Amino acid sequence: MNAMMAQPHPFSTVYPVPQPGTVQAPLPGSQYRLPASRPAPVRPPAVRRPAAYAPAPQTARAGLASADEDKGWIYLERPPRDSEPFYGLIAEARFGIADHANSSIGSGKESGTLFAPELLFVSPSFMRYIGSPKPTLGFQYNTGGDRNFYYGGLTWQIGFFDLFHVGLMFGGAYQDGDRGTNAPGDMRLGCDFLFREAITIGFTFKERHSIELQADHYSHAGWCSDENGGTESLGIVYGYRF
Repeated sequence: MNAMMAQPHPFSTVYPVPQPGTVQAPLPGSQYRLPASRPAPVRPPAVRRPAAYAPAPQTARAGLASADEDKGWIYLERPPRDSEPFYGLIAEARFGIADHANSSIGSGKESGTLFAPELLFVSPSFMRYIGSPKPTLGFQYNTGGDRNFYYGGLTWQIGFFDLFHVGLMFGGAYQDGDRGTNAPGDMRLGCDFLFREAITIGFTFKERHSIELQADHYSHAGWCSDENGGTESLGIVYGYRF
């Protein structure tokens, strides 16, 4: 007890005042002191800017392909970017002028020039499995007056290098002239109802307009008569795509 009483009071210790240029020793227990806490910086709430308006890419209507789709160097012809089929059905209107029965394929020759209006309709969705051909109706009026042709079928249009295209048409037709005989130079069509095949080669400009060279052929493939001379025509066609 006497030893404890002989110890100085803890608060009676006087620590020396540090002199300039000297390093003061740390105070007893200072190594256990916690640094003063600093308040966390207050950040302003994030401002959410409205997303910039971006219009949807323009696509052709009636379920047709987007104009931005990569076409490659060979592709199925597509309508213009702002396509709107006429009355929702007609995809293209065409008009041709052809030299009638002036080919080495058929045996008969016939005078006259053909004036040929034609309509291509929007391809139904179920036809995408066969290349999306366009249903086609047309009429060829013969200025020579011997016979006219009424036809219908399917037309495939294939593009190359985003400029040129080829059209392939296959269908049936009706001719309102005589069926022909074996007489030299006669048409020898053999039937009123015939098959029609046509091929066109041309180019498209300003997305909607086209100029084509067309060759077509009428015959019945021997299904209704032994007379099957057939007939052909060659002409120029202008087309306008809706």
